[in-house]
Amino acid sequence: MSVVLVAGATMLARSLNKLENQDFGYQVPGRVVVDMNNPPASYTLPQLEALYRQLEEQLNRLPGVQGSGLALYNPLTNNWGELIMVAGHPPGKMHEESGASWDRVSANYLQNFGMPILRGRAFTAADNETTAPVAIVNEAFVKRFFKSGEDPLDQHFGLDLPELAGTFRIVGVIRDAKFAGWGLGRPARPMFYVPLAQNVDYHHELMKKIELRSHFIGGIMLVTNISPGALEALLTRMLADLDPNLTINSIRTMRQQVELSFDQERAVASLAGLFGIVALVLAAVGLYGVTAYTVAQRTNEIGIRMALGADRPKIVQLILRGAFKRVLIGLILGLPLAIGAGRLISAQLYGVSAWDPVALSVAAVALAICSFFAAIIPANRAASVSPMNALRIE
Repeated sequence: MSVVLVAGATMLARSLNKLENQDFGYQVPGRVVVDMNNPPASYTLPQLEALYRQLEEQLNRLPGVQGSGLALYNPLTNNWGELIMVAGHPPGKMHEESGASWDRVSANYLQNFGMPILRGRAFTAADNETTAPVAIVNEAFVKRFFKSGEDPLDQHFGLDLPELAGTFRIVGVIRDAKFAGWGLGRPARPMFYVPLAQNVDYHHELMKKIELRSHFIGGIMLVTNISPGALEALLTRMLADLDPNLTINSIRTMRQQVELSFDQERAVASLAGLFGIVALVLAAVGLYGVTAYTVAQRTNEIGIRMALGADRPKIVQLILRGAFKRVLIGLILGLPLAIGAGRLISAQLYGVSAWDPVALSVAAVALAICSFFAAIIPANRAASVSPMNALRIE
C-alpha cells in the first residue's frame, strides 16, 4: 500500500509541476496583473475612452514599468464566451462546438504580454471608434471555424445571431493562449480579441448590453520586475488621482496568479503526499517489528554462526537480506497496483503517464530507504550480541 500511495503522490506532484510550468501562450515572468473595480456604470463610452487613454499614459510613466495594457479581464481570472457566426458558413448551433471565448484589450496588451502574431497584424491606435470593427483570432479559433486551407484573414464573423455574421473582420491570427481559469490541462480554447477603443453599434437590445458591459474593464497588466507590494502603493495613489472610483481588488505577479489557479490540485497532491509519508512510516514500523522479532527468535542461531567465525558485517548482512526479501515481495505486489492506481487517476494527470517510471522509481527507492533504516537497528543489535550469551539462550 505504501508503494501505491507514494507513487500516486509523486505522479500528482509531477503533474502539478508540469501544469504550473507549461507554456500558457504568454509571458509569465516579468508580468504583474491587477484586478480593479470596474468604472461606474453611469460612465458613457466617450468618458471611458478618455479615461483609458489617460490611464495607460499614467501606467507607462510609473517607475520600473516597461509597458502596460488594459483588458476586460486578465488571464486565469474570468471567461467570456459567445456563439460564433462566420459569414458564408452555416449558422452555429448551441448544442454544437460553435462557441469561443473572447476578451476586449487595449492596442498594446497582446504584444506586451508576449503573445506573438502568427499571421496578419496586431492592433494599433488606428483601431478606434472611427474605424470598422476588427478582431484577432487564435489558432484554435481558425481550426474550429475554418476549413483546412481556408484563409481566415479578412473573413468576417459575428456573435450569437446569424444576421450579425459580418460584424468583425479578422486582421490577425495569434498564438493559442490559455485565458480561462479552468481546463488548463486541456488545449487552449478557441478565442478572439477585439480592441478596447472600438465599439459595435448593435440594434439588438441584448447585444447592446453585452457590448456596453464589455467596455467596463477590470484588468491591468504591467511589464515590470517590481514586486506587487511595492507597486500597490504607487498604483493606488495614481488611480485615486486619476479617478477615485478606480480601486484595486488584487495585485499579483503572473506567476502568483498561475499558482492560485492550481490551489485545488496542490491540495490534492499535498494530501496524497501526506498519506504516502504515513504509509512509509507504518511500513517501516511494521518491518522493524517483524525484523526485531525474527532476530529474537534466531538469537541462538546467530550465536552459533558467530562462534563458528561469522563476523559482525556478515550477521548484519544476514538480517538485512531477510528484511529486503520482504521488501521485494512488497514491491512485486505493490508496483502493479501502483500502475493500476495511476490509471484510475489518469484523468487528473497532465504530462505524466499512469506507469510513470520516475514515480515508480521514487516509490521503490523511498520504500527501500525506509526499510533499510527500519532493519538496520535490529541487525546491529543482533551483531552486537556476545556469542556466549547467545548460546545460553534457549
